[in-house]
This record gives sequence, structure tokens and C-alpha cells, in this order.
Amino acid sequence: AAILLKNKVDFIILEYFRNVEEIVWAIECLKDCNKPLFASLCIGPRGDSAGVDPGECAVRMARAGADVVGANCLFDPFVNLTVLKKMKKRLDEEKISTFLMSQPLGFMCPDGGRYGY
Repeated sequence: AAILLKNKVDFIILEYFRNVEEIVWAIECLKDCNKPLFASLCIGPRGDSAGVDPGECAVRMARAGADVVGANCLFDPFVNLTVLKKMKKRLDEEKISTFLMSQPLGFMCPDGGRYGY
């Protein structure tokens, strides 16, 4: 991250992680850099690679210090929005207010399995 900070980026995006534990480690390493952190997991409605529910993933990322949490890639917009709904529901239950981000694939992938396309 040093090169990003040296070049005065506005924010840092952590994306394409398939395991919430790993992205939490990344967030914790960067939370003192004084830049907004966008944390986006590469997951579907069944959760991360360890089976952690999307809602729990969102809570863990937010509590670790992410300013924005969400899901990216692997799935189409409709599946991605299903993941974000689960995230939003759990964040609301935990009374955590944070921004959500969605970065789905740009095409439909109805035959995608647990890991999307």
C-alpha cells in the first residue's frame, strides 16, 4: 500500500477475496492509513469459501474497519444483489451503518455453481 499512499490515492479497494478471514486481515493492516477502505468479497448467496454467511461477512468487514463493504465478480447482477440484501439485513440487525458496493459480472450466468461462472 505504500506506493498507493505515496501517490496520494483517494481510497483503497480490497477486492476478489474469497475468504472473509483474509480480507479482515487486509483491512486490519490498512485501517491506519487514513484512506477510506472499500472491502469487496468474491462470494455468492451461500457465503465465503469457508461457508460464512454473507451477512456475517459484512459485519466482520465493517467491524474490522472497512468504510464500504460488498460483493464482486463471479455472479450476475441479480445474484449479486441477493448477496447485498443478506449483507444489509445483517448489518441492520447489528445496528451497523456503512455503505454497500456491488460489482457483479456484466452478463448473466445462470449455470454458475457455488463459485459463479
